[in-house]
Amino acid sequence: MDENFRDLIAIQQLHATQKLAQQVAQSNSKGKPCPYCGGDAIPNYERCKNCASPLSWVEDHPCKPGEEKRLTQSLAEARVLKEAQEKRLRKKTKWVAVFLLLIVGLPLVSFAIVKFVIVRGIQSDIAAKVEALKSSESEGAEGATPSAGKSKSKDD
Repeated sequence: MDENFRDLIAIQQLHATQKLAQQVAQSNSKGKPCPYCGGDAIPNYERCKNCASPLSWVEDHPCKPGEEKRLTQSLAEARVLKEAQEKRLRKKTKWVAVFLLLIVGLPLVSFAIVKFVIVRGIQSDIAAKVEALKSSESEGAEGATPSAGKSKSKDD
């Protein structure tokens, strides 16, 4: 039974290794499709490795000889469309950012302003009370001697 279990593990490891090898092979095939057979065409080769048909290349894209001008126009149109899509996406992104800034930013700014006004109001109230206490203490200190004398005379 132990041998069967080891064999099963070995088979699973072999399948995993084969699957990984296939994935690596697929990721390494950087070729574009051949316009004749659809197989991977190796960049800048004059003939397809699968069907041996002649190839021309325009910006790393294979085409049939004589179709270079059409492919160049198609690639230019594709670039223009892609740039237009990116521009629309940037515009949408900008407006979403502005919208989020307004939704999130305005309440935060309002809160900060209200907090500042409240804190300033409290600080001015405290300053006024401190000034009032200082003035009452100074008046109390100046009038402390006569009032003390008056209180003694009233008590007698």
